[in-house]
Amino acid sequence: MTAEEKREYQRKYYEEHRKEILRRKKARYPSKRKKAKMAAYKRKYNAEHAEELKAKRQARWAARNTEEFRAARRAAYAAKHANDPMTEHRRKCIEAAQKRTRTPLEDRKERIRAAEAEKVAKKDIAHENYIQAEEESERSRETVIKYIRQWTQRKMHTTTNGKNGDVMCAADINAYHREARQYFELQERLDKTDPRDYSTRNVLSYKIRVIEDHFNTLLNRKYSTKSKLKEE
Repeated sequence: MTAEEKREYQRKYYEEHRKEILRRKKARYPSKRKKAKMAAYKRKYNAEHAEELKAKRQARWAARNTEEFRAARRAAYAAKHANDPMTEHRRKCIEAAQKRTRTPLEDRKERIRAAEAEKVAKKDIAHENYIQAEEESERSRETVIKYIRQWTQRKMHTTTNGKNGDVMCAADINAYHREARQYFELQERLDKTDPRDYSTRNVLSYKIRVIEDHFNTLLNRKYSTKSKLKEE
């Protein structure tokens, strides 16, 4: 029977049995309304008593979740699947289950709780280490900025620093002095730039980070020289 023939048959059947079809639909209508009303009430009740229902489910499961109950379920499952083909994967699963069930249920629960507690502790430690690293990075940056500000106030054309023995020519001192002044000019421009002007802000931020890196290297070399002089 083609699709067109099937549709024609359905139209003809409906015309011949129209009264009976409408009677059955009308009889089912109150039942559908009642079911819909009950389903709406059930959804509302479950939403309002979600925590209470969850606690009851957990209590029922805790009461049943005994070693004897688990053993009975395992035995029933094994009997049901006794004639299943023994694939390599199924064999490994059975061996793993047998090895796992040699340990008492309470011991397994305690081991799971200990593993979860360890996981939470590692997560907290990682978070604390991240916060600590962020704070150390911010303190290090503040130290570099303070060092840059000192360079803006440095006397020009000084060729040596007698405290640590580090020698720097006048050209380098002038270059660092200009870069230090440029740093605060860029910082001022960045503060005045529109927050939505991402392109300009990215360029200014990159230049600021480059200058910070230059002075951070210079500061590390300064303290390195001091430590070497103390060792000598």
